[in-house]
Amino acid sequence: MNNTQTACDRLTQSRDRLRQALGQGSHPVGGSHIGLMAKTAYGVVTTLAQNRPLASVVGTALVGALLVRIKVWRWVPVSALLGALVPPLVKALAVREKP
Repeated sequence: MNNTQTACDRLTQSRDRLRQALGQGSHPVGGSHIGLMAKTAYGVVTTLAQNRPLASVVGTALVGALLVRIKVWRWVPVSALLGALVPPLVKALAVREKP
């Protein structure tokens, strides 16, 4: 971002980007807010990583340590995990084997 921009210019650009993001199909589909939440999280994380890279590294390490500590992989049944992971792997292998 250009340092010579005034705060008003940056605010205007930010509002324009927000307006565009909200107008481009980020509305909930079928009652699900996942798309909107993902875009919002991406914006927050990107801004944090650009402005405070050390904080993002420390935060990521803490989240990773928390996930390892509470062992979230034990919450998911093996059949659901295999059902979610195996089809994309088989598809990727099938695409590679074609001449």
